[in-house]
Amino acid sequence: MADSYLYKGTNVLINKLNIRDLETLNQAEADFTVQRLVTVDDKVDIKEFNFEHMKKIHKHIFQDLYHWAGEIRTINMRKAEFVLDGMSVEYSDFSLIKTDIEKAINKLNRINWDEMPLDRKAKEFTEIIAEIWKVHPFREGNTRTTMKFACQYAEHHGFPMKETLFEKNSKCLRDSLVLASIGQYSENDYLEKIVKRSMEIGAKEGKKTLEYDYDR
Repeated sequence: MADSYLYKGTNVLINKLNIRDLETLNQAEADFTVQRLVTVDDKVDIKEFNFEHMKKIHKHIFQDLYHWAGEIRTINMRKAEFVLDGMSVEYSDFSLIKTDIEKAINKLNRINWDEMPLDRKAKEFTEIIAEIWKVHPFREGNTRTTMKFACQYAEHHGFPMKETLFEKNSKCLRDSLVLASIGQYSENDYLEKIVKRSMEIGAKEGKKTLEYDYDR
């Protein structure tokens, strides 16, 4: 079945800039999204941490590139993964996206994160973020959207994460998400280490900010 998101006969996503070369589109996407990512917190109001908010994040990040930014994908998809020897994660069927992702986000919102020890917090947060990512609700841009959602959620629930740690280790992060999303064979250790480290740095930097404000 042909992928309606691609220019016919290519592996290039149809885009607002009408770029037909994959490498050029990838560079344009990187350039535009890095600028949009830094303005998400100012431009996208947080009313509730739900799927609607996640869609707003995606729309803001990818608005310059894709007409379908912020919209649920309408096809099933597979992506060959190097860490899976060319196999793909089994993403949610497009007809089940809303059900699957709301189930995962509801699980996230039911947890009382207050006073939870760091190790347990990192473990449980990692598991649910991997569940959200595995749904892959959008045709492109799921990792950036999921992690921005995760960082905002963590910040608003009292355990800020070091967002630039994810940005600087984007390939390692994505590979870790893949390994944490393969059903009974999932390996969460790699992703959990990254998440825990980001929480440790976030807590340390948050403490420094509080001390500075108090001293001043």
